[in-house]
Amino acid sequence: MRQVVIPQKGARGLRAGGDAESKHLRTDHLLNDLKGRAVRGGVVTASGQAAKLVLQMGSTMVLARLLVPADFGLIQMVSVCIGFVAMFKDAGLSMATVQRHEINQAQVSTLFWINLGLSIGVMLVTAALAPVLAWFYNEPRLVKITLALAASFLFGGLTVQHQALLRRQMRFKALAVIEVLTLIVSILTAITMAWLGCGYWSLVGMSIASSIANCVLVWIFSGWRPGLPVRGCGVRSLLKFGGYLTGFNTINYLSRNLDNFLVGWWWGPVALGFYSKAYSLLIQPVRQVNAPLSSVMAPTLSRLHGSNPDGFRTTSLKLFRIMALISSPVAALVAVFSEDAVRIVLGGQWMEAVPIVRWLSVICIIQMIFNQSGNVFTAQNRADLLFKSGVLNSTAACLSFLAGLRWGPVGVAAAYTLSGIFVRTPILMYYLAKTGCFKQRDLYAAVAPIVCITLGIMALGIWALPAARLHLGEYVGRLSVLASILAIYAVMYVRWPAYRAALAEAIALRHDLRRRRAGISPS
Repeated sequence: MRQVVIPQKGARGLRAGGDAESKHLRTDHLLNDLKGRAVRGGVVTASGQAAKLVLQMGSTMVLARLLVPADFGLIQMVSVCIGFVAMFKDAGLSMATVQRHEINQAQVSTLFWINLGLSIGVMLVTAALAPVLAWFYNEPRLVKITLALAASFLFGGLTVQHQALLRRQMRFKALAVIEVLTLIVSILTAITMAWLGCGYWSLVGMSIASSIANCVLVWIFSGWRPGLPVRGCGVRSLLKFGGYLTGFNTINYLSRNLDNFLVGWWWGPVALGFYSKAYSLLIQPVRQVNAPLSSVMAPTLSRLHGSNPDGFRTTSLKLFRIMALISSPVAALVAVFSEDAVRIVLGGQWMEAVPIVRWLSVICIIQMIFNQSGNVFTAQNRADLLFKSGVLNSTAACLSFLAGLRWGPVGVAAAYTLSGIFVRTPILMYYLAKTGCFKQRDLYAAVAPIVCITLGIMALGIWALPAARLHLGEYVGRLSVLASILAIYAVMYVRWPAYRAALAEAIALRHDLRRRRAGISPS
């Protein structure tokens, strides 16, 4: 990297250039209305995620009928490898940009070129792995699939820092528009190709179209342009932070995808198709909730930790409680009505996925809490503790996959769920307490009651539904069980002091949003 020397253009010219750069980098103005920005950003992002959920569920329903399980299984075989190497194009540097209290043009530009270089390297490594994957799975078609998907990394590397700056500036409306438009382009590409009989290539086209559309839109909306890389501009600490985060993401990814790897290797593409589709059926709603919250909470908690430590602790505990409030009824309903969910969303040919969906629905609650805990660690600049907890939790998850593999996809799902409840959650709570901001009893008090009650509701509902359908008829039986579950949660939210307080806070935020609505930024 070369040392950049800025030519003398006069004080006025320097100020103009500095002002142009700082508008993309400064965050001090956000503190004036941090709560309002977080609330408005949450609503805007949630609206975008709701649109994405509708689009994704619609595309899933269409593609599941145009394609066969083996098509999804083939792409999933490659996705395990693609997703792993993809983490290294980011290298944790996007979060380093978001989390940093102060950052300058030289640092972000240098990070941009580092990310681009990493992306090119990842693209070449992925291409080199294509014949290895084909040999391992004994599936020659994987060579061309892997080579085609490798090209998307180049476009991904061009967007890392631009997206990070949009999040840093809390420009949630721009991010939501980008994500929705990107998804529309990718879905139209996939459905068109599937309709034309392209088979699994329609899923490849979906991924490539998504990367290209996202790259173009991010550069248009961001407005930031990188300069040349600068030696000695102070990126060492950012690289260290990113290194810890990359280490966590690496082991976390391995633990989350070893199940796909093992099921595909041991049981073949059809079994993997059922398993991966069951997992995606559940993970899509989880991502639609986690993604907007992460987009809002990552910069919000980072700003809050530096200015109001007590507020940071209170907000973090409230975040975990809200995660439990949102995910519990969804998980319970999916577990009880898993047959209906699979038949409606995927179609009759996917009914073997029902027991997998039922087991994985239990883990949805815990997964949402796990996902948000990363923001709590990084906001405190404790990526080291995040990494350590990730090592132990990933080890536990991998061992659970191996333990359940002999019983097929259902055994893997069951083992993963049980390890999440009894092993991985206590590990996470221990390391969250080690940050010094929380006590373990406060963390458990925020989530344990509703999780335990939800497990009971799931068991009772799964037992009661067949009897209700037998004695009351198909439709009346289903409605009676549905009404009973919703009534239990309604009573719990109203009568339980902790959750009543969280509900009151949500209502207060809604009123606050209405008062502030006139001030929503167009960006």
